[in-house]
Amino acid sequence: MKPSDPQPDAAVWTTQDWRAFAAQTADAIGGALECREDGYSEIAAPAAAPAADGAGHKSEARGRRRFGGAKQNEVVLAEEPPAPFACGAPPAAFLEMLLGSLAAHAPIQLRPADQPEAVHDLSPGLFAAYQVDGGAMHLAGCRLTDRPLVRVTRPAAGDQVEHAFFLPDGQPLAEAQIAELGLDRLAPSSSASYPHETVAAPALERIATRLGARVVAVVWVKHAECRLRFEIGDAWHDLPLAGWARSLGPAPVACPVTGRETFHLTALEDGTIVAAEEVGVCQQTRKRELARDMARCSVTGQTVLAELCDECPVSGLPTLATEFDECSGCGERVSRATLLRGECAACRNLLKVSDIDEVIAELLGRYPKLRRWGRWRAAQTGEVAIVEGRRLLGRLRLTVGIDTGDVRRAAIARGPWGQVRALTDAERGEQLG
Repeated sequence: MKPSDPQPDAAVWTTQDWRAFAAQTADAIGGALECREDGYSEIAAPAAAPAADGAGHKSEARGRRRFGGAKQNEVVLAEEPPAPFACGAPPAAFLEMLLGSLAAHAPIQLRPADQPEAVHDLSPGLFAAYQVDGGAMHLAGCRLTDRPLVRVTRPAAGDQVEHAFFLPDGQPLAEAQIAELGLDRLAPSSSASYPHETVAAPALERIATRLGARVVAVVWVKHAECRLRFEIGDAWHDLPLAGWARSLGPAPVACPVTGRETFHLTALEDGTIVAAEEVGVCQQTRKRELARDMARCSVTGQTVLAELCDECPVSGLPTLATEFDECSGCGERVSRATLLRGECAACRNLLKVSDIDEVIAELLGRYPKLRRWGRWRAAQTGEVAIVEGRRLLGRLRLTVGIDTGDVRRAAIARGPWGQVRALTDAERGEQLG
């Protein structure tokens, strides 16, 4: 057994009423069937030039064909094909002759009856899913090609025949694929992208024989390869789409900047096309930029460009540069949101520390006069340590650089609740030495 040959039980079989199969088959080979009281006959129209149907498929000229030699199976000439027929129980002999006659001929050419046949049939279903702010979309290129599948047919119980479908390499189609491609409703086709003998290769003939199938047909299925182009101003972005034309649908676009998948595109101030969900509007400048480049001001609550903000050293939150004030306690520039009666949250929440605390010990070593102060308290921001020493008649507050250990600011207050004020140079020398 060759690797490409499927196991018999791997094939998915679908059933069809024998009358529908007979009528479809006769149409595909250029004839029509008529049911009469005395038997079943094919009606053949006089030979004529091929005529194109509404989808651009040409039907071969109808000619004479006889299924068996019995009188009831003779060909009857007619000017027009008859209306679809309905018969009682099928005569086994006639069905056997029909299958035998078809098996002796080249594979019938079929196609899914409702598959898109032209590029313009695809556009509406694709475009409807997308939204492009201030722009447009169109197909920048699309190619439809015919790809062959193979159908094999065998008699089934009662009034049925049954079909199984295969890829040209012999692999069977699953039930979901059969439904996706619309293989339950087939119509004649004149497509000939590949030679019939190449499609219905000997390996497939062997498959049909092993499965008890009598008839082989080629089903031409449209495959689409397209590029959907989105344009806003001078910028554009392409989305490649590929798949079976009948089931080809819209796919999400990956944002060219962030990678987010979307069906809604818009443009930034510089014209860059991005996912609309990734865009924010700066409430200060009114500019449209990526939301990831925005920040929420801790004072105003506005969503603004992050470049317009600084980080508050006390809260660590982004704050518009215009929303900072100097803390009267430590002299640091802090967000107004952290201030209460002029003092920042760090100055209001000093914690007790001992003389052996690293910062205190370093200060006492550098400035011996500080030993006159005690009951140390401290707090730390992102850039400075705020240190306060106490004694009976006042408080000394120092703002010390974390990296350098230098005293940036020295201030004093009278009593435990007195207002803190900065020391003059002379007072600073007296306190620090």
